[in-house]
Parts: sequence; C-alpha cells; structure tokens
Amino acid sequence: MLSTDLRNYEKAETVLRRRVLDHHVNDKDGMLALGDVYMDWADEDPDKYGDAVKIYSRLIELYGENDTFLLRMMRYFIRTDNLAEVLNLKDHFSSRITKIGAANLTELSGYLLEKRYNPQPLDSEKLRAKIDDVRMLLEKAVQTDKTMPEAYYNLGRFFIYNNKQDGAIENLTEAIKLFETAAPMTARRTVRYVDAMRLLGEQLVEQKK
Repeated sequence: MLSTDLRNYEKAETVLRRRVLDHHVNDKDGMLALGDVYMDWADEDPDKYGDAVKIYSRLIELYGENDTFLLRMMRYFIRTDNLAEVLNLKDHFSSRITKIGAANLTELSGYLLEKRYNPQPLDSEKLRAKIDDVRMLLEKAVQTDKTMPEAYYNLGRFFIYNNKQDGAIENLTEAIKLFETAAPMTARRTVRYVDAMRLLGEQLVEQKK
C-alpha cells in the first residue's frame, strides 16, 4: 500500500479521499484503507488515532460488527493502551484466536507480555490478573507465521523475563535475522530491531559470566 511503502501518509490520505471516497462516500474498502493509513500515521502523530477510530466506528455503524472491523478496533485499543477493551476483544476471539492472523496475534501477545511483566504505575492490577495465557499466545504467534520477526522478538523477551537465557538467545537471534530482510522496515519495526540487538548483546554478555 502507498502509505506502507513510501510512508507518505498525507499523499495516501489524499489519494483515498479523491479517487475513492469522494465518488463512493461510504465505500467499505476505501474507508478501511483510510483508517489503516491513520493508524500507521499515528506512530508519528498520535492525534491520528482519533481519526482512525472514527472511521472504524463508522464502519461498524454502517455495516455491523464483523471480525475485520473488530480486529482493527483491537489494534487501536492496543496502541492507545486500553487494556480493558483489549481483554474484552481477546475473549471475543478466544475460541478461534489462531484465526485472527499472524500480525494481530503478534501485536496482541506482545502487548499482553508488556502488561504482564512490565506494568506501568497506573495499570490496573485487577485487569493484569486476567492475563494468564501469554506464553501460549506468544508461541502461537510464532507458529502462525515463522517469518515474522516481531513474534520471535516477543518470545525472546518472555524468556528474559522468566530468566531462560537459552530460549532468549535463540529467539532473539532468529528475530534479528528476520528483521534484516523484513519489509517494509517501518519506524515501529526499526525500534524493535534495535532493541532485539541490544537485548541479545546483554544476554550474550551474561552467558559468558
């Protein structure tokens, strides 16, 4: 997609509005694509999260709830750190969690990993207590798509949190190898690539002690 390949979000927004939505105001695919542009754009301008959720909410209003729209909402709640809503949607998909796609599963498991092992001061302990399947989700993310570096990166961090050095080194090494050939190399992905190298270096130093 234009915004993913070029990270030219303003141009992508203009193209979608002028070539699609100006002619077909409530076109489902056009609206969904525009919402996704805003979600990516929000990595650089967090105000765009508001634009994204307005579109996703409008899609649900127009076309009803379906997995495609609800997964977009889950991604929005993850990135805006709304644990209560994330858990609600995780429960909604619980019986078919492996069917939500590798990207969604990886983002969900990575978010819950952080909430479980690296909570922030204002995080709800009551909500955190409901997170009891992190390892299963992390492993399913790897199994669903063995080419996604973020899945191995998240699993590597899980092993670090649980003092399992061999597992951490193995998964971080694989993550780095996959990051080196991953496309597109977004800002979000670059941050994780750099962090994976840092974490692997720390684990290798510890291993030599």
